[in-house]
Amino acid sequence: VASDAVGMGLNLNINRIIFYAMQKFDGHSVRPLEPTEVKQIAGRAGRYRSRYASGGEVATLHRADRAALRRALDAPLRPFNTQSLCFI
Repeated sequence: VASDAVGMGLNLNINRIIFYAMQKFDGHSVRPLEPTEVKQIAGRAGRYRSRYASGGEVATLHRADRAALRRALDAPLRPFNTQSLCFI
């Protein structure tokens, strides 16, 4: 339930995000979370105007997933392609 609220991008007054797993079922198969997905979810901890605005904590439930979390958070963002934007 909480992952649905976080996945929708709600700014919740929470201090800590704990990833249960570093992969997801995408409707076809189980795949690793993309760094952009990890950053979007992790960024919900300590959001602007919450009482945790100074920053939040991000962790994994399983020790074996810590390295994947660190790699995802450290991964550079790909440049944004403004040529593919469509303005209505």
